Parts: sequence; structure tokens; C-alpha cells
Amino acid sequence: MLKSVAVVLTDRCNAACSHCGSPSARGTGTEHNPQSLKSLFLQFSGMGVRDILLSGGEPLLHPALMDIVSDLEPTGMRCALLTNGTLLKEKHIRTLSRFTHISFVRLSAEYPERILRKREWQGRYHPTGKVFETLRMISGHGVTAGVNVTLFPDNLRFAGELARSAAADGAAFIRFSPVLPGGNAATMQLHAGFHEECLRTVLRIHGNCGKNRGGRSRTADASDMFMMSSTLCSSCRGGTDTVTIGADGRAHICPMFDLGGKSVNVYKEGIGESLKVLARRRNYLQRKLTGSNSGEACSGCPHAFTCRGGCLAEWMIRGRGGQQAVCRLQQWRKLSEQGFSADEQTAITQVEKLYREILSAGGSVSCVRAHPVWTVLLK
Repeated sequence: MLKSVAVVLTDRCNAACSHCGSPSARGTGTEHNPQSLKSLFLQFSGMGVRDILLSGGEPLLHPALMDIVSDLEPTGMRCALLTNGTLLKEKHIRTLSRFTHISFVRLSAEYPERILRKREWQGRYHPTGKVFETLRMISGHGVTAGVNVTLFPDNLRFAGELARSAAADGAAFIRFSPVLPGGNAATMQLHAGFHEECLRTVLRIHGNCGKNRGGRSRTADASDMFMMSSTLCSSCRGGTDTVTIGADGRAHICPMFDLGGKSVNVYKEGIGESLKVLARRRNYLQRKLTGSNSGEACSGCPHAFTCRGGCLAEWMIRGRGGQQAVCRLQQWRKLSEQGFSADEQTAITQVEKLYREILSAGGSVSCVRAHPVWTVLLK
């Protein structure tokens, strides 16, 4: 059952972030027609979709953004806005605060404010200290705000400071994920052990900054991964629980996954046919990755049935570049060999509890294996 839809309103962006792996990083100015989108929203609502995520590119560059947000309110679906935060002004935030269907606004920040104020916007014109000013404004107007952090070698050491700053400025959550080697980040070099370092860093942050930090510690080792994988490492939900509609109307498994000529357009083929094509394509790729005759790294792995090959976008992007896809099972085993601290053991317990709560509430936990996405609740 389709639960959430991410809509890329426009593929234009005012930034050129070096870590951005999104296909929209190569924007051409394509954007959705508001009236056509309104019709889509009504269809999604009738299908039982719960959440619409509006993104880009940079969604603030779509001239009808606030009208689109307004069109969503009578449908009963919740709306989230994903933005780099540099163009969000107080007038926008005041308008958003009047709506009852806004679930959250998520900003992007890759360095602490003290670092960002010394730089331009990822090599461009806008000072990124504005992101934290925007976060404070959003929180001040009572709108739930969060921060997204893409981890890469240059900013990993600032992750803890970022979490503390986000919490101090009113963020309800902070979301971490390692960089994907695609888009602008295609040539980014990742050192050996980078993904294990990301995992340990976020575990520490969860133990130090996460909500409800108390709890009973337990000893964690590689044997826990089987149980953890059933909780944290669900198979890709792209094409079933969630889909992405590109700025040109093409349906995708996820924002990072462009099927190219195999994609279908929801305005031409319709939503129903588009979902069928995405499900077939996803199932084909998962069989190819985990099949006994595939010759791929996942072939024969006892955990392959649980994770179904993990993140298909990550696998495809790395495969095109001749790189080995990242396996979370191997990451946990490497960390287990080094040993977990008491704080990390507590954090593992908390993370597991958090994701169990999400699953029991009917939420969709995706993107948490080969391309791990860790959300730390701050309040």
C-alpha cells in the first residue's frame, strides 16, 4: 500500500553542493504545473496516501510553492517541506505556521554555524549561516523543524557539534546519512572504514544527544545483527510504500534512483500503471542482486532475504562506477571486533526501540541498510 509520495517540485537549485548525489543537481528548469499537481494530490488522497514530501532541487524556487502547500490541506494528507533553507524567509514561515497539515520542515546543514559563517554556500554565493537563522525562526513560529546532514570525510568530525547546535536552535530531530557517490559527489573519495566511522559517530550522537537517553545497557556484538537486521534493515520500500515523482512527472523508486528510459510518466501513463512498472523494476533488481546465480556480493548471504540487497540506488550508483556496494552487516561486524562502549551499547538499544515504535505505528522504515539513514530525536 502506498503510504508516502515525494514530489520534486522543480529540478532547479540555488546551490551546487559538492556532496549532492541527487539527479536534480543537474537541473534544467523543469517544474510541475500546479493544477496538474492538484489533480495528482486528489488521486493520492483517494488511494490512502498519508504523507507528501515536497522537495527539489530547491522547492522555494517554484513560484507557486505556497499555493501547492495550500492545495494539500483539504486532502487530509500531511505535508513535509525539504529545503536547503537559504531562501526560506519569515513570510514563508508565517504562512506555513497557519496550516494544520505541516508535519515538518527539514533544512540541510553540513557544517556548524561557526564554520559556515566563514564560507560561501558550498562554493556559491550565499552564506550558510542563514540555515541556522532559519531554523531558529521556524522553531520560533511553532513549526516542527529538523536538520538533514550528509556525512562525508570533510564534515564527519563536526557531526556531534552539529547535533548539539541543532538541538539548541530548536530542531526536533537531526537526520544523518553517508554521502552517495553520484551526482556532484561522483568523484568524492571515501577513505577505508568511512562507513564504519559514520555508524560509530551517529551511535555516539544518539547516546549523547538523543531523546530519552536513559535505559538499560546490554552487550552488543555481531550476533545481534540478525535481530537488528529484522528491525533496522528492512528491504527497500521504493515503488511500493513510497515513490518519487520527478519534476518532469516521471515516477521513480526513490529521489536518488533514476530509471532513465525505463521510467513512466504519471501524467501520461497514470498513477496505477506507474506503480506497477516501478514494482516490477524494483523486484527485478532485487532478484538480480540477491539471486543465487547473480555473482554479486549479496549472493548466498543469509541476511539477503531480510535486506533484499539493501539500497538499490546505492548499489546501482556504485555498480556503474565499478565499486563494491556497502554492506551494513560487514560494518557492524567490524565495529563489533573493535568493541562497543557503554554509551554505544545504550544507543543501540535506543535506536532499536525507536525503529520498533515506528514500525508498530505503521511507519515505513526504509534506507537503513546499505545506505543507512539515522534519525536522532532531539526533543
